[in-house]
Amino acid sequence: MKVSGQEKEVLTCWFGEKQTLQVYTGDITLLEKIDMIVCADNANGISDGFLALQLQKLLGKTYVDAKKSKFKGRVRGDVVLCMVYQSRMKLRYVAHAVLFKKTDCKDEEDRRCKVKGIFTKILDEAFQHNCTSIAMPSLGSGKSYPCQTKYLISHI
Repeated sequence: MKVSGQEKEVLTCWFGEKQTLQVYTGDITLLEKIDMIVCADNANGISDGFLALQLQKLLGKTYVDAKKSKFKGRVRGDVVLCMVYQSRMKLRYVAHAVLFKKTDCKDEEDRRCKVKGIFTKILDEAFQHNCTSIAMPSLGSGKSYPCQTKYLISHI
């Protein structure tokens, strides 16, 4: 992955094979040579988050229309995959993670378990579609949770 003007911390994790996990701060739509970007979303596919709006701007009306058709009947916990092509990033897929609300969870442990399940679905989709690079925000850290590297790694 190539990145310009972003801070980077490189961590090595074990996923069955030795692979590198690179943690960046900043706008992940500035990354290049990425197979898949992950974006948090609502069950109806309508999100006003920074990343969702950036992707709409970057990928245009065709992406927005395709996304709308994919979201029919979706529920929290689903991962909705949209095939795209963006030349600068070499982006092939956007995986929309339909997150749970705090009120859907019994307690913190239940919330963590649900977030971990979503990460697992995302990684399964990436594997099934031969993705070798994924850019994702710290899903589940939300606006009311601090975005920490330890949190992201503990859920992968």
